[in-house]
Amino acid sequence: MEWPNTPWRPRKGARRTVRIWLGAAVLFEPDPDQAGAERLSADGKARLDSAMATFLERLPSAILMVEGYSQKGTKEEQYLQSRLRASIVRSYLIGRFQLDPPMTGIMPLGRDSAGSPDGAPWDGTALAVFQEKTAPAKK
Repeated sequence: MEWPNTPWRPRKGARRTVRIWLGAAVLFEPDPDQAGAERLSADGKARLDSAMATFLERLPSAILMVEGYSQKGTKEEQYLQSRLRASIVRSYLIGRFQLDPPMTGIMPLGRDSAGSPDGAPWDGTALAVFQEKTAPAKK
């Protein structure tokens, strides 16, 4: 099956990815209103704001994917926690930076943290920006 060239199914090699990894210990704190739940901490919001500074000029023509990771519990619990983490971060970023919701997605990845810093299992989130590759300037 041939996929059309849409933001979510680009031509092979048509986009490049820039990723910033953010650990759960920095981003989240226990939510006192909901047992077992997490929320963004003040430090986490500051870290996200700082990370977004590197992306802001690219975002009008790029897709931002918030990837969630979790190393605790069963496979199902990892999936749910990684999805929740990505959703919390996405909601914050859309509100804070007035991002276009259809161009800002989530990807719950559970334990699967290929490409993480030092190749170690990752617990937290990653911000991945998919942007158009530009052709080299002709001489």
